[in-house]
Amino acid sequence: MVTDTHFHRLFHAQPNYRWWRPLLELLLFTLLSVVFLMLAFGGVYLVGHLVGADLSAMDELMDMYDPWVLTSSMLTLIILLPAALLAARWGGRRPAGLLWSVAGRIRWRVLGTALLPAFIVLLLTYILNAALVADFSAFTLDRRALVLLALTVVLVPLQATAEELVFRGVVPQLLGAWVKHPAVAYLASVPLFVIGHTYDAVGLIDIAIFAVCASLLTYYTGGLEAAMALHIVNNLLALSTGAVGLSDLNAESFPPITVLVTITGTVVLTAWLLYDRRVKDAIARSPLPER
Repeated sequence: MVTDTHFHRLFHAQPNYRWWRPLLELLLFTLLSVVFLMLAFGGVYLVGHLVGADLSAMDELMDMYDPWVLTSSMLTLIILLPAALLAARWGGRRPAGLLWSVAGRIRWRVLGTALLPAFIVLLLTYILNAALVADFSAFTLDRRALVLLALTVVLVPLQATAEELVFRGVVPQLLGAWVKHPAVAYLASVPLFVIGHTYDAVGLIDIAIFAVCASLLTYYTGGLEAAMALHIVNNLLALSTGAVGLSDLNAESFPPITVLVTITGTVVLTAWLLYDRRVKDAIARSPLPER
């Protein structure tokens, strides 16, 4: 059993571990990501041309209010999910599901238990933020908004899950294969996560704190599920409010009060999930895999 192994050390705990295996997995992950990215963009362009869509906005990937741009942007992250799992499998992980948790799989009970607090805290956060800074006269629910909402519901859970799998799963476990201390394994992924966002300094502080909180949840719960709940719900609300005009999907700068509110919500939710007895019970009821 892997009962005494921390999540970031699961790669090192593999019976077939060799020092070079993390490098092999990283190489496979990189190659697979490139291949899947090409297939994803090719698929979007093919479908777009078949239905006669205007794909000119995709040339710069700027306008997130364009459904094709939103879809392409989401797919660039979603493809990381199969790339990471296949790289782990082909790199010799047994099971590859140890990228999800110490149980070797997604612990659905943990994820389900974490989703309710996430919706409660983050919904209140977004309501407060809207009350402070939103222009309610810009609210719209036209055809484009409905399309964006539908795409958000379908794509965001996969996008957020893929990001967690890479930044709180792959990176910490690859580093944890060589380095025992969790701070090194987890904190190294924070700047990688931050530079993937094109916000101003205030916005990037928010992203960095979000990444640290997600890392804390992953370390202390032994898996990605609580961080997935945080990330999925946050992104669902962020894109949904933008789709209906209550925020700007293309914004790269934010009022300090907005960042203060979102940081507070993230920290409060993290504390809730870390101390929630129901989450702890769900973790305890998740069986661990045999070696």
